[in-house]
Order: sequence, then structure tokens, then C-alpha cells
Amino acid sequence: MIAFMFWNIGKKSILDRVARIANRHKADILVLAECEAEPDAVVAALNQSPGARWEYPTEITPSKLKVFSHLVPGSRAFFNPMWRFMTDSPGKPSGTYHFRVAKPINHFWYTLDQVLVRPDLADKLVSVDIIDTDGIQSLVTPSGWPDAENASDHLPILAVLDV
Repeated sequence: MIAFMFWNIGKKSILDRVARIANRHKADILVLAECEAEPDAVVAALNQSPGARWEYPTEITPSKLKVFSHLVPGSRAFFNPMWRFMTDSPGKPSGTYHFRVAKPINHFWYTLDQVLVRPDLADKLVSVDIIDTDGIQSLVTPSGWPDAENASDHLPILAVLDV
């Protein structure tokens, strides 16, 4: 199985929380958006967990994303299992980004952060989840919105494929 985690960390210095979540959920590939930390600092934080051996494969990393892995990257995909979060999920956030604005139509929850897999890999998709805790602290406020002050304005997502 391969576990992919994506998180837009909103330019926050929260590498300890990133590492806690990635290692707690046994992510194999971690993609960070809006990460201002140097890749070496991220790898150092990730590798503080016993047995963790993260790397930063520079040959596959686009300029706006930082990709860290235990594995050689696989193929790209186009099935979107995130759609199920766009409806109310009892006890879970309804998206990865909450935007509150005084407009006549406001959906509040948005799933800006997505997981896409090829249709022929859809049956290999074991799980997709929006992460709302790092195992020690909640990533959401008591109101259930992303805790932008202490974490990020986006929630991380985790996808597990059985390949």
C-alpha cells in the first residue's frame, strides 16, 4: 500500500506538526504547498521519528510544491475520491478549506485540496481522509474550522492506495 499526504501549510512554521501527522499516518509520499522551510529542514523534522527515512527527490519537485518520499514516485491519476467530503460527513470537516464571507451565497467549506487517481486505479484506493488532528493537538478550532493561527488555513489529506 502507498499512502499519500498533501497539506497546504499556509507559510507556517509547523514542521513538528507536519512530521507528527505524516509519520503517525505512515505516509509514503508527502506533498507540501506554501512551505517556506528549506527541504533539508523538513527532512530533518520528518526523520526525527524512529525508523523514519524521508528524502527530498529534487528531480520530481515542481517549484511551488515540495515533495518528500520513502518511495520512487508512481504514475499520475484522474479519479477524484474527494467528492464524498463535499457532503456533510458526521464528525468530520466537510472540506479542506473554510471561507467565511458576508455574501448572499457562501458555501463555507471548499475542497481546494484534491486527490486524483486514474480510473484504472480507483479499485486500489483503500481510503481517503481529511486529517483534523496531529495526534496531540487538534488542527481545527472548537467551531470545527481549520486552526489558521496554530496550524494552517487548510487541512491535510491522506490517501492510501493498495498497489
